[in-house]
Amino acid sequence: GLDMPSAMKSAFHHYAELFLAMDDPYLRARHEDIRHLGNRLYGTWSGSRNNGRQELPDGPLVLVGGEVSVSDIAAVPRERLAAIACVRGSALSHTAVLANALGIPSVMGLGEVRGLRDGESVLVDGDTGRVFPDPDPALLATYRENAANEEALQGRLQELRNEPALTRDGERVLLYANSGLLSDISPGLVSGAEGLGLYRTEIPFMLGDTFPSEEEQFEIYRQVCEAYRDKPVHMRILDIGGDKPLPYFPLVEENPALGWRGIRFCLDNASLLMTQVRAMLRAGAGTGNLRVLLPMVSSTGELQRFHALLDDALAQLAAEDIVVNRPEVGIMVEVPAAISQLAQWRGYIDFVSIGSNDLGQYLVAADRNNPRVSEVCDRLHPAVLREIERIIVTARELNLPASLCGEMSSDPAAVVLLLGMGLRCMSLSAARLPMIKWLVRAARADDAAALWASAKTLPDAAGIRHTTAEYLAGLNLAGLPFET
Repeated sequence: GLDMPSAMKSAFHHYAELFLAMDDPYLRARHEDIRHLGNRLYGTWSGSRNNGRQELPDGPLVLVGGEVSVSDIAAVPRERLAAIACVRGSALSHTAVLANALGIPSVMGLGEVRGLRDGESVLVDGDTGRVFPDPDPALLATYRENAANEEALQGRLQELRNEPALTRDGERVLLYANSGLLSDISPGLVSGAEGLGLYRTEIPFMLGDTFPSEEEQFEIYRQVCEAYRDKPVHMRILDIGGDKPLPYFPLVEENPALGWRGIRFCLDNASLLMTQVRAMLRAGAGTGNLRVLLPMVSSTGELQRFHALLDDALAQLAAEDIVVNRPEVGIMVEVPAAISQLAQWRGYIDFVSIGSNDLGQYLVAADRNNPRVSEVCDRLHPAVLREIERIIVTARELNLPASLCGEMSSDPAAVVLLLGMGLRCMSLSAARLPMIKWLVRAARADDAAALWASAKTLPDAAGIRHTTAEYLAGLNLAGLPFET
């Protein structure tokens, strides 16, 4: 009695609800697969899966908009995406973080851009945060020369690809890459990454029109684990909310940064988490390099509930004769409440990863996506640096491996201070990894420790940055564009 599309939707909804009502957690989680199949079939029948695609013009492209989404970025071939410019956001917005991971210049918080029309030439300067609509030939020539010099510099840095990040006084530093798209896996290996310090699993979720099935996730995660077969891969469970929305699962909250995100969302949607954990465990089978990373942890109960779900997933796979290993489990230290509880959590976690982007905004109560207060959210804010040192010291006392995977790892000024605090593992964008390796090899750990001892007495970020800039200048690394 219904028209065809209505009947189709009704049928898939009916069977999805049947699965959702089942007692077995694995079968219950399959309701997502039914809905996914239904959405794809309906989209194929209606043609809507292709109708929204804009025909891309030839040549290099710059994406400009109020906000540029992950799906916008993924729709453009990596080799053709030249730059990104957003009217809103800040340098710590998720779009900027992803652009940095891909090695793409980006400018955030532009405000209104006058004289810019679709299809016209535009020049984007990611270093100074400026955008030039319809640039004149002289300006283009200057920037093309700068780009050629940058390319030559990168060639010099690539000579260090197979060299260890070893300070001049013999301290070994592990440099991992951050990733999220399959297209940015290879650049990390090319740059000499010693593993994946952060694989953002939410990005494949953000690219689809519904939650990906277990098989779809397994195929993606398997490629990641295989690519880094002899190196550790730290996969973060789904971390949505804030500036990382899912187009098919909108979350409307008055204060999303303090809302339903990270481990909170996952534990409240246990079937989704079970599907993802099963896919991760299967993907890591045979490689032995999978590490599971939990975001936004703030209580012991969250860790207990996750381990119970992990036990269930392992039991399910064993009953299905699928051989997997129990992975190491760690947390992102990004909620300040986690810092004082690390000692209590030693029995639940195998490592810690400092998420400096979120940790910074929570410590100084400044939204990192809001350009009006972005200056408050300075990486070198004294409170942020002192709390990071506290985490590093606590982790060392607990014999917990510690790393940092925020944007601080790409900032030379922050890196020398982290070295001085005793941090010996950092995860950063593949594009910045060669430069940071050069810096580590040029520095001395004992000098960095003395620099941090001096910097921690200073009252503000400006003073700390000035002192650190003097140290970097003294290294005399000719040709390296260290930001000051």
